[in-house]
Amino acid sequence: MSKRIATAGEVLSNGYILDLVRPNGSERLGLVLWNKVKTATAGQVGYKDKTYVPVEMDASYREALLLPAGAASGTPPTMELFGDLSILVSKYLDLPQPAVAPVVYFIFASWLADRIPVAPFLSIVSPDRADGLLLLELLSLLCRRPLLLTADGPADLWSLPFHLRPTLLLYGAGLTPPVRKFLLASNARGVLTPRKGKALDLYCAKAFCSPEPLPDRALANSALQIVLHPKRRELPTLPAVESRRISELYQPILLRYRLSKLQSVQAPKLDLQGLTAQSQGIARSLAACVVDDEELQSDIVPLLQRQEREGQVDRSTGLETVVLEALLLNCHNGKGSTLRAAELAETVNSILAAKGDSMKLSPESVGWKLKVLGFRTEPIGASGNGLWLLNEIRSKIHDLALENGLLLDAQISADGCPQCARLRETVRS
Repeated sequence: MSKRIATAGEVLSNGYILDLVRPNGSERLGLVLWNKVKTATAGQVGYKDKTYVPVEMDASYREALLLPAGAASGTPPTMELFGDLSILVSKYLDLPQPAVAPVVYFIFASWLADRIPVAPFLSIVSPDRADGLLLLELLSLLCRRPLLLTADGPADLWSLPFHLRPTLLLYGAGLTPPVRKFLLASNARGVLTPRKGKALDLYCAKAFCSPEPLPDRALANSALQIVLHPKRRELPTLPAVESRRISELYQPILLRYRLSKLQSVQAPKLDLQGLTAQSQGIARSLAACVVDDEELQSDIVPLLQRQEREGQVDRSTGLETVVLEALLLNCHNGKGSTLRAAELAETVNSILAAKGDSMKLSPESVGWKLKVLGFRTEPIGASGNGLWLLNEIRSKIHDLALENGLLLDAQISADGCPQCARLRETVRS
């Protein structure tokens, strides 16, 4: 008599692979069997003295969990599939290309997360909650076993069905101590977390969406990070019929990618000089998931180098003052009524270079420094986000400059500036 084994996925001793599917029109789960050449779908699979059946789960999770109906008959080359997903992400989100790539690397890594030592972790900074939710919805159509959740009740995170190795898409979550503890505990494969007398295996891929950047250095260093800025163009919506089309097209393709690549996952040889030890681990894990494409694997390194540089800038002291100094210069140089973040970044980097500092801020980093200073950037035509240098904004810049000791610097203050004149009178009185 064969032994009955409930499974969420197996690699059998002969190299055949099982995975969960949801056959079309069925509420019941099934199994797909990959025999290294083709796939077959069934309600159960017998092998030697065992009968494998789909794992049981709570009905709410069974209904919420997106599973492919089966595996596609083939999959395009890794680079081609990466490009297709990049185009899809760009269609629905107004992201610069450097921000599209981390999203697509995360999608790939979610399908092979159980084969890498560092869990895929995507930090999404979205001041506009609707934009953040749209990205999470798109990820919920493309990632492996996605669960789109709120984290309002952090204690509930510990009770999720982690034996399914889901991809958690956390929306509207505050970085409370319990959420922080959970995010850190779920990053390393094979490391168990003691809780209420049990040893929990929390390892999983996850995306965390918040209106603010991760303030926790340990978390920030373990995540891919992107920022969603206000839209510069009209974007298509994602209605239910289009969501269904995307999931029905890409879930089977990505499942086939997983089945055909699972046993080829290994860390490639990369030149990781200049990356911290933590980023080196992320690089190896992400690169291992874009199997058989050396170009995509090597592109991970500059992506993380850029992220580290911007992270170092954000953690350095005094940069808000440098941004304020650049704002004041732009008020005094005859600048018109607008100042783009990209223009301000050029001024900031010139000031840093003049001070012998090799750091360079991106427009995105400058945008966050503006927010720290209390300024809100807005779209400026089709040329990006920035500030409208109206009298109210100019007054605020000068007031902050006075508070920070910049106004009376001979290189900064300007004769003929009405705001400087106003504040000089204030100082004298």
